[in-house]
Amino acid sequence: MAVLATPLRSSARRRPGNAADNIDWLPGSAKEEAKSLFKFMERTHTSVKEMVELICVSDAEYAAICEWAMARPTIAGKLHNMVAYRDEVLKHFQAMLEL
Repeated sequence: MAVLATPLRSSARRRPGNAADNIDWLPGSAKEEAKSLFKFMERTHTSVKEMVELICVSDAEYAAICEWAMARPTIAGKLHNMVAYRDEVLKHFQAMLEL
């Protein structure tokens, strides 16, 4: 199962706001997120495949995000930024696997 933000010690911060349109995610460093996920993988003996699935946004999730973005244009950019963030986390995570 893939998610846009991790349940770990994520560096994500939420700004106060009531409506979904007013929520900004400040994800912090993708490199630090990847390090945290790598440590989690080692601690829990989770497979690399499972971690990649956790980090990635699946095709089905991406399609749902695109539909949501079309229905709520005011948050489309924020959704795009979080998908791009997950891509960046994956890039750093894969680089750590090569070390």
